[in-house]
Amino acid sequence: REAVSAAEVNPPVAERVEAVQDCLVEAVGALRGVEAWIATMVPVIEDGNNFGAEVQQAVLATMKEKRQKARGSYDILGEWHWQRGNALEKFTQEVTELSNGERKVKSFTFVPDFLRFVVQLDAKAWFDACDTAAATRDDIVGALDALDKNMKKVTEPKGAHDAHVMY
Repeated sequence: REAVSAAEVNPPVAERVEAVQDCLVEAVGALRGVEAWIATMVPVIEDGNNFGAEVQQAVLATMKEKRQKARGSYDILGEWHWQRGNALEKFTQEVTELSNGERKVKSFTFVPDFLRFVVQLDAKAWFDACDTAAATRDDIVGALDALDKNMKKVTEPKGAHDAHVMY
């Protein structure tokens, strides 16, 4: 019973979740910045000879996909507090102040499975935070790799010399 307190969150898990959420905020901001930078390089669309622009759009789509994934992970990690609160509510006391000044206490029967469920929620939140941090790192590395491998097409989508004739 002492492993879970109804009065406070699990501090180590809460700190880990919040730290990963802070990293996700930074990742979303950085990816959005790269998206904006690439968008400023988009040339006028013409008939034919748009291969470089297509590569540029593919890199832009990669950045957007990774950003949206990080944003979704932020929301998922935040649900831990809601799930934990709902579970703790199952075995805590409810105190109601009556109009005549009396207090009505409604106690719930302690069910060990509820405690185990809360402990499992905490363990899952810890795991999710660690996994999300690693996945976000991998996504950032993948996005930067796509940008690095296609930097010339991103910065010069139609080539450095548009004056070249294709025939």
